Order: sequence, then C-alpha cells, then structure tokens
Amino acid sequence: MNKEEFVSFVKANIRDEARAGLIQKLEKPPGRKPRAKLVAQSEWFNNLDSKDKEMVSQIIQESIDEALFGLFSVLDGVSAIDEKPESELKLIYKNKDQEKLLNDFETEHLHDLYNDLTLED
Repeated sequence: MNKEEFVSFVKANIRDEARAGLIQKLEKPPGRKPRAKLVAQSEWFNNLDSKDKEMVSQIIQESIDEALFGLFSVLDGVSAIDEKPESELKLIYKNKDQEKLLNDFETEHLHDLYNDLTLED
C-alpha cells in the first residue's frame, strides 16, 4: 500500500461510510432504546424536505472532510501536536512483503492528496 492508496481507502471506507451511517441513524435511530438526543435529531431531520436533507448531508460531509484533513495535517507534520521540534509521527504500513512510510515528508503530503480527492465531490 502506498500513500495514495491509503488516502483513497480512508476516503471510501471512513469518510463516505461515516456520512452514510450518520444519515441512516438520523433517518431511523438504531436500537431498542436510542438516546433521547438522537431521537430528537431524527425527528427534526425526518421533518425536513428533500432539499434540506441534502444540505444536511453536505454539511456532514464537509465536517468529516475538515476533521480528516486536520488529522492528515498532523500526520504530515504541518500541524504540531506538541512544542518539541525534534518530535515526529511515523505512519508505517507493514505486511509480510513490505514496510512503507506513508507520511514521508519529502514527498506529497497526505493532507494534499486527501484535499485533491475530496475537491471532486
């Protein structure tokens, strides 16, 4: 797996699934006794017209994108998590055949790759 594949995986399996899952929860809260807050949100959401529901879906997507972009920025070292200049995070993909540094600071950043993928949506 390379960094492009990793970012594509995150987009498809985390970002897109999170949005779809949250919309599904809003439409029909799961469980025998869902949290009161979720029930209230569901009642509000289900009373919206289709145009407003689509707007909520877009806002959810933007929120997820902002959060993931921020996480990738931290992994890329462009947003500091502490004040120690010598500290760094290493994101390594490893299997029996390879070990690959996914947040190599000398190549394209993860947050830029993510931004490129999500600008299309």
